[in-house]
Amino acid sequence: MFWSSKQMEEKSRTALFWDLKWIIWLVLGVKAAVIGVLFLAYFSLPYCQKCREVNFWYYAKGEKSAVWPLTAWDAQHYIYLAEKGYGPGEMSNAFFPLFPFVISLFNLITGNSVFAGLLVSGIFAIGSAGLFYLLVRKIFNHKIAFWSLALFLSFPISMFLHLIYSESLFLFLLLLLYWGYFSGKIVLIYAAAFFLPLSRFQGAIAMLPLLLTAIIPGEKEKLKLSFPKLFLTLGFFGGGILVYLGLMKFWTGSGLGGFEALKLYVTRYSITNLFNPLQWFIGNFLTLPYSLHGFNTSLIDRSFFIFFLIWLRPSYRLLPRILFWQMIVLGLLPAMAGYFMSYPRYLLAAFPIFITAAKMMKGKTIILVFPMLLMQGLFTVWYGLNYWVA
Repeated sequence: MFWSSKQMEEKSRTALFWDLKWIIWLVLGVKAAVIGVLFLAYFSLPYCQKCREVNFWYYAKGEKSAVWPLTAWDAQHYIYLAEKGYGPGEMSNAFFPLFPFVISLFNLITGNSVFAGLLVSGIFAIGSAGLFYLLVRKIFNHKIAFWSLALFLSFPISMFLHLIYSESLFLFLLLLLYWGYFSGKIVLIYAAAFFLPLSRFQGAIAMLPLLLTAIIPGEKEKLKLSFPKLFLTLGFFGGGILVYLGLMKFWTGSGLGGFEALKLYVTRYSITNLFNPLQWFIGNFLTLPYSLHGFNTSLIDRSFFIFFLIWLRPSYRLLPRILFWQMIVLGLLPAMAGYFMSYPRYLLAAFPIFITAAKMMKGKTIILVFPMLLMQGLFTVWYGLNYWVA
């Protein structure tokens, strides 16, 4: 049977519609499973009350309640910011404003910050999964897109996409940037460039892959942005940074209030570490008193870094150059800027790693999916009991 170009186009749109429909149901199913595991762990296993007491504690301070497994660690800060806002000298100033602002908007409808936070993370998790699939499908094909998404959603730390954390929003903006880049939709690039610096600290370096691709292009690819559009993109990016600094100045009395609040944490992240790689290596791998999993001494976190390094070489060979730079900027730089606290979560932003794995493993990708899902389940139980995960 011969199809006309119009019929082929309609068939392609129909197939894409059904693809996106099952992605929505898949993400909703994973979110329901994550929340279900949280509650199952909370109501059936010993809860770490001591862990909760040493952490910032704002929401549901009274007796144990059903919201506790949903409001551990950073979730408390986001709920606090959504309800109370920023102020001078607050620990929560270290968290960027876009995610709590969106929660506060949804709170006008829901009347409950926890439900609003889960709703926001759910919407952006669906958006992230959809954009990820569309992006890989456009660059490669349907099969690679499917298995890349399977690896992305089964990654042990992908549970944070479904919690009251900014991962889903940040990844949505990041993927929006690259979808705009590869599809030629410049308005999407400008929008993502403006909002990324308002979403997370990593948003402050999100433009580097575009610059690196312009300076060091791949042999077989050209920069898809003309230099005037690239400079305008950087202008929107700079505008987002200026808005962030202005808001922090207005709210906290200092444009650098967020960076000053970081000193109240044990993260030990600093841009100066990038200029002392030998000292960073010695401190992280030779003289460190290791633990299985601690804030800055975790063997688990460092194993994720080794996992990342394994995929760098094949990624350089298999990916468009801009996606390789994306891995370097958002996978390597955060690791070298500190002592691996929360590193597995930051590794989500180096999403091209999942594309490389899908291309390398071809039909054997399922070998990685099941053990990673098992780890994700264990980490979800851990989080539900309020132990430090990432």
